[in-house]
Amino acid sequence: MKIVIRKNFITNNSIALNLGYNFDYNKLTESEVVKKFKELGLKESDSHELNSFIHLLKKNNYVIISTDNKYINAIGKVTGDYEYTSTSSINCNHLRKVEWLIKDEKIPIEEIYSLGDLGEKTISAIDEEKIKPDFFTNKGQEIIDNSNTEEKKYVLIIDEINRGNVSSIFGELITLIEKDKRAGCPEELEIILPYSKEPFKVPKNVYIIGTMNTADRSIEALDTALRRRFSFTEKPPKPELIKTDGLSGELKGIVKVIANGVEKDIDLESLLIKINTRLEKLIDKDHKIGHSYLLKVNSEETLKSSFRNEIIPLLEEYFFGDYGKIGLVLGSSFVEKVNHDFDFANFEHYDADIQSDLKEKAVFRIKKEDQWDLTTI
Repeated sequence: MKIVIRKNFITNNSIALNLGYNFDYNKLTESEVVKKFKELGLKESDSHELNSFIHLLKKNNYVIISTDNKYINAIGKVTGDYEYTSTSSINCNHLRKVEWLIKDEKIPIEEIYSLGDLGEKTISAIDEEKIKPDFFTNKGQEIIDNSNTEEKKYVLIIDEINRGNVSSIFGELITLIEKDKRAGCPEELEIILPYSKEPFKVPKNVYIIGTMNTADRSIEALDTALRRRFSFTEKPPKPELIKTDGLSGELKGIVKVIANGVEKDIDLESLLIKINTRLEKLIDKDHKIGHSYLLKVNSEETLKSSFRNEIIPLLEEYFFGDYGKIGLVLGSSFVEKVNHDFDFANFEHYDADIQSDLKEKAVFRIKKEDQWDLTTI
């Protein structure tokens, strides 16, 4: 069925009518709508038009919008049932969701409708046999295609997507976000939202990007169902960006430091590559340090600050406080062996051999900052 609406009550994704005052007709039958109009002292003819809007107009019907009976301004497909809103910016309380095929156009009526006249009613059915099909295969299709190419794209970014139970969070959306299940696709799917009871489907122009830190030990594993619906792109550290995007860019990624009273150059890109090569060997590639830790470095002071406040604490977490392994990454200028001259407390119930082994166990610690030699990493 095709419906013509002659008033310009068009919102972003809806058509709207201002008949019947500020009253919700959602649960009323057609006869009850007519009765309510009489109670409100409104014209009975208007009640029939509102009934057409609520009951005659069905989902997947098409609507033609005309403001002056000379031009067609929009054509759309109805996607939702009747809705009532008590707050409307255009003073129209009765709504139907619409997916616009053509919008904001000025097409002479005779190009689409052979009678050349859509009538005077606010809303009425039109003779489908008088619709000119050539319009939709030629000029009309061209307008639709041009409209689609200019469609805005929207991106939803979910940071650290794997920190929650993703399958439970997405729920039925897991199916709706599939490429061929989205609005306007051949296998389009729609669900009813549990609270609002409104129909919902995912548009084609919505893109979901999820970031995840694979080195995080507290993460949830992604199940197979979700993995099938996303493509995965690895984003390893890019040490070369230190020279182009970092504060040391003007210095070509070189920072000058004083080591043993002598000024020396440190290439930050090479420094990061060395550290990450060792980390990949000791743990795995997922535990490499990102280039962001050195982007704000442009002096010896800021480099030491990055090690003190960010890099060393991160390594402590990686190695569970095993400073010996941190020494394998940073070297003896950062980590030292502690020589303790001590005895355990007298406790004869503990195995003597184990006590002896524990006493011989090497203990390491981070050196004081003024002892660091950044050139030896």
